[in-house]
Amino acid sequence: RAVLIVVPDQTADPERCMSVIEKSAMRMVRWSEGEMPEESTQVVFADVEGELGLWYRLAPIAFMGNSLFPEMKGSDPNEPAAHGAAILHGPNLGNRTASYALFTEVAAARQVADESTLAAAVTRLIQPDQCAAMAHTAWEVASRGAGLTDMIAERVLDQIEQTGPRG
Repeated sequence: RAVLIVVPDQTADPERCMSVIEKSAMRMVRWSEGEMPEESTQVVFADVEGELGLWYRLAPIAFMGNSLFPEMKGSDPNEPAAHGAAILHGPNLGNRTASYALFTEVAAARQVADESTLAAAVTRLIQPDQCAAMAHTAWEVASRGAGLTDMIAERVLDQIEQTGPRG
């Protein structure tokens, strides 16, 4: 069973997003009002700031919807990838084109252009083996530099311990 989790962009008008969902007649709960999904829930409107990581952890597929709109310019693909989600995105990536290209090159992300290509991509990724392979590859790409980052952080902390804080 699939549930659509809608996380409005910080610049979006949440009430406008809500009205679009309400017009669709899908059964929705609003997370900010403490509503919990039930068996019949089709949409979770996740409008609480700072919880994006939670939704990426729960979602096997992350559609970066703001990349469909030229004025929005997409979101960072490393976030859903680091949480183990397969990535779908539109063509408007702004200054994140190189990041998306890296994920696309290894089949960890896929571009969609409209509702029909999005529906086709989701239909394919609903197959657990397809989604798992794509999500795992995305996680590997996002995690590549983690060892180096940990090593640098460890050395910086060691240096601070040896020399003491400066202030």
